[in-house]
Amino acid sequence: MPTTYAHYRFGCTVYNRLPEKQQHLIDTYRPLYDIGLHGPDVLFYYRPFLSNEVKALGNSMHNQTGQEVFAQAGERILREFDFRPLLVYTYGFLCHFVLDAMCHGYVARKILDSGISHSEIEAEFDRALMVHDGYNPVRHCVTGHLQPTKAHAAVLSRFFSGITQRQAYEAMRSMVQELNLLTQPSHLGRGALYAALTLSGNRGMCDLVVNYRANPACFDSTEELARRYVQAQPKAVEAISSYFDIIHGRGTYDSLFDRTFDPSPEEKTDG
Repeated sequence: MPTTYAHYRFGCTVYNRLPEKQQHLIDTYRPLYDIGLHGPDVLFYYRPFLSNEVKALGNSMHNQTGQEVFAQAGERILREFDFRPLLVYTYGFLCHFVLDAMCHGYVARKILDSGISHSEIEAEFDRALMVHDGYNPVRHCVTGHLQPTKAHAAVLSRFFSGITQRQAYEAMRSMVQELNLLTQPSHLGRGALYAALTLSGNRGMCDLVVNYRANPACFDSTEELARRYVQAQPKAVEAISSYFDIIHGRGTYDSLFDRTFDPSPEEKTDG
C-alpha cells in the first residue's frame, strides 16, 4: 500500500481538491470516508493471528480489478434507500485503490531487487511523510481519524459481501488496537513487542514498526513513492468526481481501474 499514514494523508489531500458538492457530502459522513481510505486492509485486522473468512476476503479483493470492485459497490449503492453513507465510504475506498494501483507494481519490483519487505518499504514511506509534516514518526498516533462504531460497521457490512456488522465492527476495533500496539517508541516496549511477534510466528509484522532511523536502502523507494503519490492525486479526484455518473451508466472508468490493488512487479527500467 503505502500504509496507514500515507493513505489517510492522501485522502485528506484529495478531499481538499474535490468539487464542493463532493466535499459537502463527505463532510456529512466524514468518519466513513476516513475508514474507506484504508480499503480492504481493515479486513486483515479481524482476528489477525488466525486464518478466517474475513481476512480471506481482504486477500481476494486485492486480486480483483478496480472495475470489478467498484462496479459491485455501485450495484449496492443503487439498491440503498439512503445511498449517501455507502457512497461516501466508497469515495474513501476509491482513494485507497488509486494509491495502491499507482504504487504496488513498483513496490513489488523493489522487493524483488532488494529483498526488503513490503511492510518495511511502506513503513519507511510513512516515516518520511510524518517527518515532513513535523511529527515524530516513532511516537505519532496514526489512528486518531478512525472511529469504529456499530453504525459505521453496518455500512461496511453492506459494502463487503458476506461480512456481518459484528465482524466489521470487530475488524475496525482491532485495527485501532493493533496499530496503536505497533507504535512503540521505547526500546523496552519495542523489544517486548518483537519478542511476542517472533514467538507467535508473526516475525514479519515487526517490519510494520517504524524504524528509529531511516533505512538508506529505502531512500530510492521513498523518493519514487513520493513521486507516484503526487501523480495519483488528480486520478483520485477524477475517480471520485465521476463515480456517481459511472454507476448510473453515464461514464467509463480510467484505464487505471483495469489494474488490481496488487499489480504484478513492474519491469526494470534503464537507470
